[in-house]
Amino acid sequence: MGSGDNKVLVLADDFTGANDAGVSLAETGMRAEVAFTACYQGEAQALILNSDSRAQPASEAASHITHLLQAVLPHFHPRWTVKKIDSTLRGNLGAELEATMRALNCAVAVLAPAFPAAGRVTRRGQCYV
Repeated sequence: MGSGDNKVLVLADDFTGANDAGVSLAETGMRAEVAFTACYQGEAQALILNSDSRAQPASEAASHITHLLQAVLPHFHPRWTVKKIDSTLRGNLGAELEATMRALNCAVAVLAPAFPAAGRVTRRGQCYV
């Protein structure tokens, strides 16, 4: 990927998750920035948006994700979009993932609810913390 490309868009449902993603991407050498609105106009290679939607009802969270993507995609063109989820599966995982896929016209998504370095693993469909 060329250095001029906008590479990664991360949608996190809370501030802590947004910052965790930003730090992880910055540690790879990417210019990562966490934003609170989709009006972002910077030069980041990795843009992390905090939707603050974890505690919202599922329909509101999905609508919020849709609006964020509609606002950011005209001026930020990611090669990859990541819908970050909570490692303990809190929040509106299904509603937000479905809204993300619809907004991106995406037929396939990979759901990976695990963080082995922090002791969070998934075995046979069960999340262990």
